[in-house]
Amino acid sequence: MSIQTELRVVRSEPSETQRLLDDIRSFCRAAQLAESTFGRLAINDGKLVSRLRNGAQITTATCARVRLYMLDHAKDSRAAVVALAKAQPPATTLGGAPPP
Repeated sequence: MSIQTELRVVRSEPSETQRLLDDIRSFCRAAQLAESTFGRLAINDGKLVSRLRNGAQITTATCARVRLYMLDHAKDSRAAVVALAKAQPPATTLGGAPPP
């Protein structure tokens, strides 16, 4: 089997595609990143997520690149979430006083 054969379009199970979409969605929420921006940064395709939602198929190599991007940048996104949480003002009650 040649390399070209291995990189052909993967007819993944819907659950695999859904799992990838769920992971991308979670990553984007944590990083406060638009899904189109994610696609552009990860694989230079701003329509990646919308295409996957509409049933497009990707190669195993592209899927690996997407997952590698998320792994490489997960630390940054977690740090961003922690920094945002620390920057949020404390919760208050309806009267404006801090909770007991």
